[in-house]
Amino acid sequence: INTDGKTTLFADGKSFNSILCLDGEGFIGYKDEKFPIKKGDSYFIPANMGEYSVNGKTEIIVSKIQ
Repeated sequence: INTDGKTTLFADGKSFNSILCLDGEGFIGYKDEKFPIKKGDSYFIPANMGEYSVNGKTEIIVSKIQ
């Protein structure tokens, strides 16, 4: 996924999301919190977390189990 601004994503109760940042930088937003993300970073988003966003100009891979 190429983000440029804000991309809204969702982690439902069926699977976690794994995010790998291939390029760029920005932050992951969840409620009132911000977590920085840049090239080479990875994040584990727990199942059932709900809506979150990736903000900034990044190229990311989002993986989940279906």
